[in-house]
Amino acid sequence: MQTVAERSQKEGWRAARKKHREKIVKRAVRNSEGKEAARLKRILKAGDRLLAKLEKAIDELDTQICKEVEKTKVIEYKNDLRPDKPTKEIIEEKEKVKEYKTIIDRRGLQQLSNALDSLRDVQMIRSAMDLEEQRLRIEALKRQSEKDADGEKHVTVTLAGGEESWQQ
Repeated sequence: MQTVAERSQKEGWRAARKKHREKIVKRAVRNSEGKEAARLKRILKAGDRLLAKLEKAIDELDTQICKEVEKTKVIEYKNDLRPDKPTKEIIEEKEKVKEYKTIIDRRGLQQLSNALDSLRDVQMIRSAMDLEEQRLRIEALKRQSEKDADGEKHVTVTLAGGEESWQQ
């Protein structure tokens, strides 16, 4: 008669379970990558549309639009019993739109600048310095994980300040 532990060791259940977990993790990563790629595609598409609107707004920074509305009201009195009561009322509106070139709107320029900065953050456009900093951080994390992979579990606690500040 065999115990479950002996049977699991003989049939390699531990390795099979580890392989199964790795397979599940890989499948989950693949699924999440697809979803993340679709999300990033939507973000970039929206960013492109926003960039087109921002370019148009930049071109219009020195343009001011003036709208003139002229209303005409015609009232008809054809009531024999009550001559002071209107029988028909017509309101006619005419609208004129004029464009004028003026000085550049500084507040609008600042808002567009902020919008472009936000768009850069959303589209994850990084400068060379940002990329270098990111690469160095990843290398430091890899070195740290290699130290942790040696099998030793350790925790580093650093207390800053004098005894009075952390002792209370």
